[in-house]
Amino acid sequence: LKSDRRVDETVALLQQKLQRSDEGARRSAAAVVARQVAALEASRRADRCCAVIDFDMFYAAVEIRDRPELADKPVAVGGIGMISTANYVARRWGVRSAMPGFIGQALCRRGPEFGMPRGELVFVRPDFAKYSAVAEVARAIFREYDPKMTAGSLDEAYLDLTDHLHKRARDGGGGGAG
Repeated sequence: LKSDRRVDETVALLQQKLQRSDEGARRSAAAVVARQVAALEASRRADRCCAVIDFDMFYAAVEIRDRPELADKPVAVGGIGMISTANYVARRWGVRSAMPGFIGQALCRRGPEFGMPRGELVFVRPDFAKYSAVAEVARAIFREYDPKMTAGSLDEAYLDLTDHLHKRARDGGGGGAG
């Protein structure tokens, strides 16, 4: 509530400032913004084809790969204090990443109050060595398409596919990275 009040106060101050500004100042600010937009548009490059790859529920997917009996259960990687990720089954109960585990557990147990069956959230301890190994397998595949790919995290990568696509077009298409 305290932060809501601060936001409301900030919004009110900004609205007052906007009301005090004259039409000329607004036109001048709009012109500055228009020049900045034009400069950004002029520098935009459309000659590259890039991709961002972000695995959803990566840690949970790795755990379910190794323990298929968890596939139809609400699963959270983490613990009672904090959840790193949750599988899609758990998300049906409202369990989310960065949620305290005790809240996720309560959501599953109180399912009938929200039109869901009662469930028991299964906690799996994180195994970052395992996740790193799986991430490296994925990165090896990504490097076939972009040797200079960058990884933002274990489950995220940025690829510039332009050279791969040009080579594929020169070679007559076909599938795969080769």
